[in-house]
Order: sequence, then structure tokens, then C-alpha cells
Amino acid sequence: FLEHALVALRPTGLDGGARMEVFSLLTGFVSGHVAHEAAQAAVAHAPDRAAAEARYLAAVAAEGRHPELAKVLAAPSGPLDPDATFARLLDRMVDGLDAV
Repeated sequence: FLEHALVALRPTGLDGGARMEVFSLLTGFVSGHVAHEAAQAAVAHAPDRAAAEARYLAAVAAEGRHPELAKVLAAPSGPLDPDATFARLLDRMVDGLDAV
């Protein structure tokens, strides 16, 4: 897998060390995303926990010391599509690598 990834990154012109860093970033992103999905699935099976977490975040936002969190929580959002979220975040990461 590593060999394939290094070959795929060859056209970037990055040196070997930088290609290893990109590989590390991408594999870290994927493993983190999978871990998050697994945690979300566990919460879905524990609705009391999900409700408690939502109440906690709302209380923290209401204290006034975290205005950005309050804005994010106040904005309407629909249900998340894990596949679409993964693709969007991966696109953002890869677009950022173009700046290297």
C-alpha cells in the first residue's frame, strides 16, 4: 500500500520525505474519520448519551465565553451524510496539498 501511494504521489514532484508526510496525513485523516464514524454509530445506539452531549454543548455555548461555538450551534443544519462529508474533507485536504 505504501509503495502504491508513493508511486501515486510521484507526479507531485515532492521529494521522498514530503511524499511520506503526505501519505501520513492522508492515512491519519482516513483513520480519524473512520474512528469518528464508529463513535457516531455507538452514540446512535445510546440516544440518552447523544442528548446529554447536545445539552452540554448548548450549556457551554450559552455561557457566552465561546461565541463561535454558539454561532455554529445556532445555525440550522440537516442530517450529515458520512460519505459526502468524507469526500468534502478529503477534497479540502488534497486542495491544500496543491499549495505545497
